[in-house]
Amino acid sequence: MIESRPFQNEMLDAARAKLKQAVRKILLQSPTGSGKTILSAIMLGNAARKGLTCWFVVHRKELIRQSSSRFKQAEIPHSFIAAGMDYDKRHKVFICGVMTLARRLDKVGVPDIIVWDESRHIAAKSYDSIFNAYPDAIHIGLDATPERLDGQGMDKYFDCIIKGPSVAWLIEQGYLSKYKIYAPNPVSMEGAKTVMGDYAKSETQKRMDKRSITGDAIGHYNKLCRGAQFIAFCSGVEHSMHVAEQFTANGIPCLHVDGETPDDERAEAMRKFEAREVLGLSNVELFGEGVDVPSLQAVILLRPTQSRSLHLQQIGRALRPAANKPYAVILDHAGNSLRLGLPDDEVDWTLEGSPRGKGKAKQEVMVKSCPECFAVVRNTVITCQCGHRFVPKERKVNVKEGELQEVDVEALRRNRLNEQREAASLEALTDLGIRRGYKNPSAWAWNLTKARDMKRAKRTAR
Repeated sequence: MIESRPFQNEMLDAARAKLKQAVRKILLQSPTGSGKTILSAIMLGNAARKGLTCWFVVHRKELIRQSSSRFKQAEIPHSFIAAGMDYDKRHKVFICGVMTLARRLDKVGVPDIIVWDESRHIAAKSYDSIFNAYPDAIHIGLDATPERLDGQGMDKYFDCIIKGPSVAWLIEQGYLSKYKIYAPNPVSMEGAKTVMGDYAKSETQKRMDKRSITGDAIGHYNKLCRGAQFIAFCSGVEHSMHVAEQFTANGIPCLHVDGETPDDERAEAMRKFEAREVLGLSNVELFGEGVDVPSLQAVILLRPTQSRSLHLQQIGRALRPAANKPYAVILDHAGNSLRLGLPDDEVDWTLEGSPRGKGKAKQEVMVKSCPECFAVVRNTVITCQCGHRFVPKERKVNVKEGELQEVDVEALRRNRLNEQREAASLEALTDLGIRRGYKNPSAWAWNLTKARDMKRAKRTAR
């Protein structure tokens, strides 16, 4: 039997309160590795005991097997609506493969509750058809990173969002592993074509599928985490095959898998990995979401992306804590961390669309890479873990008639106050805090908003 964690209970209590208020479409946001499947198992187990029919919808075959294992641990009887798996209509809880479910809607019963795993995919045709077929059901979304590349919001599908703890807090409390990120010689994506908001696959594979890049990845793996189990995220099928071949040829046993790999081969590859018969799995768009392998010690990023969700999901594979794992190692040869930030950066997840999809406002990332060891650290770090001391770049100053121009401190202060006044909403203030490089821009924005509310209340009371 699995026991829930205090923060999971708080999220469940918040969801129950919303349901009592007749809110029937709720998104639960909680970081990768925080136990969202267990959260679902507890929630659906309680509902099933009340006689309610429950569907847990996933989009990968590995996730069906993994979810079933978690439900068994939680002692929740269940059946399946998935290709090649038994369907027993006497059960109240069903683990569903989204593609199979979409084809069988006229052959299965009517659910009372649908839980959507990785719910940012819900706008896809197969998801959308299921969602719209059951308008009277309770819909619960689960996601660590509820953000779509096209910038479209999720408020079409969910009425409210309940946020779990931050990655930073989970690491501090020991629920997630500490980490070290290295970005040795990241490949430049300047001038790369984009499709649907991300780099075109043809571009990423052309730039990344080179023996020199894979050789560099092997060299840094041997230097920084030799013997660690790892997952490599690649840019294409041929690229992934070449990566697996080169690692294996260098005495680091590694297998390739992708979405077209036969089911039995994928299952066997995962079995060998979990049994440590191989050290690495090289894949394409297969293990970036949901897969739970606590023994995983490292990820190797070989697929450049502009998707913050994909970036955080891939890194999150290695952040689950395990015995003899003091920290996870992220080898970022794609430069994603320099482009998209660190896993414990503060993110204010919302149901609203992102400006990235409306003119693609550039996201400012406050990190830098050490020139000595390639570690990726925040801009505020003065001394790297390797001992290198970052020397501040000399600031340019305006010179007029041979004299330095004195900074008008009062004018600067007025400008900053005007910036704050123009940022009327909590979201705008948070963005301002990020641009200014504040350590916790969300908390700063929240405190400033509260102070404004108190001033307004005082003025009203007069």
